[in-house]
Amino acid sequence: MDTNLLKSNLLREFFDDINVNFPTNPKIVKGISVYSMPDGLGIQFRGGSEKLILKGKNSFHIWTFLSEKLNGKHTLEIILKEANKNNINNVEVATFIKILHSNHLFESKNKDKDVSYDLDIFVEKQKEYYDRIIGLTGHNDDSYQVLEKIKNAKVLIVANTYLIPIICYNLYLAGFKDLGILYFENEEGSENEEFVKYTSNINIMTEVNISKMNNSEIRDLLNSKIDDYQFVLTVVNNPNFHFLHEISRFCNTRNKPVLNISFVENSYEVGPFFFPNTHTACSTCSTLRKQSYEANPIYDFLYQNNLNAKNTKYDSKIEGFDIQGFAGVLNFAVLDLKHVVANVSKSNFVNKILQMNALSLELKNTEIIPVLGCPTCSSNN
Repeated sequence: MDTNLLKSNLLREFFDDINVNFPTNPKIVKGISVYSMPDGLGIQFRGGSEKLILKGKNSFHIWTFLSEKLNGKHTLEIILKEANKNNINNVEVATFIKILHSNHLFESKNKDKDVSYDLDIFVEKQKEYYDRIIGLTGHNDDSYQVLEKIKNAKVLIVANTYLIPIICYNLYLAGFKDLGILYFENEEGSENEEFVKYTSNINIMTEVNISKMNNSEIRDLLNSKIDDYQFVLTVVNNPNFHFLHEISRFCNTRNKPVLNISFVENSYEVGPFFFPNTHTACSTCSTLRKQSYEANPIYDFLYQNNLNAKNTKYDSKIEGFDIQGFAGVLNFAVLDLKHVVANVSKSNFVNKILQMNALSLELKNTEIIPVLGCPTCSSNN
């Protein structure tokens, strides 16, 4: 059989395969930079899921032709007919297009799908980003699927009151719309509703002050609310780890993933991201592991027991925090959370803690192995 005919038949099978999902009118994704290298070195496509370089003596000639055709106005059949009229090898043109499609450089079939958002400018930029890296977004067919999953997710926040505005705004920018808030004040339980004006564009599904609640009352509250949410985000300044462990313990019983952010004096920690009923470490595992390798764990143990004896959720005597440092680690956490929610990737904080020193900006990744017999997450409990 003629080699060109064989290649043509194979290419036709590729484009006709429904699983290939080739667009009817192919169009290069917006945001891709194309550079024709000098001296016939080839064509570079930058900004996609990976840098693509197409070489060969005819690459420049083919791209010169295709650059005017891959605009969403021509079908593959018309493009190949036009190539034939211009004495350009159809097989080479089809192969060029196949490579572009295989590297996710064409807009999806659902490009014109109507999806409405309130935060147009930021969501539009995120959509353009996911458009050009769609090959790195897991099993999502297009950017709209990514954004829809984030928009439809419901996250319950457990945090200090004064952290709520920053948390909600970052989640809002990421595309989250439905949030619940369990907040707490200092030991005196003073009221502070300042965060309300920062969350006016978000649907607040739950808003409860848990400052004066004990663990039993918090469990009862969670029991009545938790089914409305898919994920829990705890953000506590100098936390009583016993309090965090109680949250994780409850989430374990109800199969709700929980991601932890903590301030520990002059450092910030993100993780672990605990997924119940899987081999992942929880906040209790993290505490137990630290006690096994730190130089003087008895001091932290006594300190935490003292906080717990006072029935306080955090050490309110340690005042203040660096807002930029917190915003930095919060962005790491929100980025990871939205990628998990949208099935873009697995969490980078499973069995891991990211620590950042607020003064030196030193970053440290610590692996956390799940503790056999952990009182919070072990299947033996």
